[in-house]
Amino acid sequence: MQNIKPMGKYCICAASELYKDHKLSQELAEEYYLYRWWFPSSSPIVIFLKEYVEQHPEDEEMRHLHCHLKQCKIAGTIYSALYFGKSTNGRERFKKHIKGPMKNSTLRRTIYALLAHMPTEQQTEERISEILGECYYEWIELPNDHELMGPFETMAIALGGYPLNLDGNHHLSSGWKNKIVQERKNNTNL
Repeated sequence: MQNIKPMGKYCICAASELYKDHKLSQELAEEYYLYRWWFPSSSPIVIFLKEYVEQHPEDEEMRHLHCHLKQCKIAGTIYSALYFGKSTNGRERFKKHIKGPMKNSTLRRTIYALLAHMPTEQQTEERISEILGECYYEWIELPNDHELMGPFETMAIALGGYPLNLDGNHHLSSGWKNKIVQERKNNTNL
């Protein structure tokens, strides 16, 4: 797998390759991890976020967050870090996000809620998996100390924004949060 760039206990990899090549057992151990999902600029989630900011110029919090998204260029494409998480089992958490049922992944539920506001997109489990399959997945292994994970995640979300993290994210406006939360309430699957 040429896209994996290990740096000690740190790695970033195309999510689709990590899943389809069955490298989960080799690359993602059942350890404590912090991770980020990087979405390509062509992702409907990135496009929707940009359009939301353009259509709501009064929403200063989201405009500021959008201007300060963490971005990187991978293979000629700009990617934005939109979600940050923690897990006591990196392999299982990745599988729940990439292909698992929505009830086991807040990331999948948030994407599902956003798809409801995009008339050209299908609100299906398969579409969510396709969207995540276009992303890069980045993770770093931590010492087996569950007490460290919570403060690390809280600090990362507080410093980084991450518009798909709703809980504890003070960078998000109430308009953005309400759009997602209301759709979750409207849909009993979430």
